[in-house]
Amino acid sequence: MQNTVRYKGYYSVVRYDAENNVLYGKIEDIDDLVTFECNEINKVKEEFKKAVDDYLEMCREIGKNPDKTYNGQFNVRIPPELHKKISYKASVKGISLNSYVTQAITRYLEDSDDGDYINNDQ
Repeated sequence: MQNTVRYKGYYSVVRYDAENNVLYGKIEDIDDLVTFECNEINKVKEEFKKAVDDYLEMCREIGKNPDKTYNGQFNVRIPPELHKKISYKASVKGISLNSYVTQAITRYLEDSDDGDYINNDQ
């Protein structure tokens, strides 16, 4: 089941609140919290698109970059034995641990079957 909606390079994971019978989500990859909700499955994409368009308009009006800024750094906690193994593999290849992990993540993402990350559905 696909529970992700995409529009203009933005996406949201759609969730269901059974207690309130509401479908809801938030725009991902932005620094602000922008949410949407509805009670009908056939309205989810429409509500998400409205939320994106409203957010982009607000950003345009105040001169703000709507996209979240990533600095390329994040901490990952892994078991010590795995750390030892990838450190060895990187050393054997003659590259840094960062380069090895970057290559591994890139390969994983290229091989994944979950579709394209960016989809500029209009």
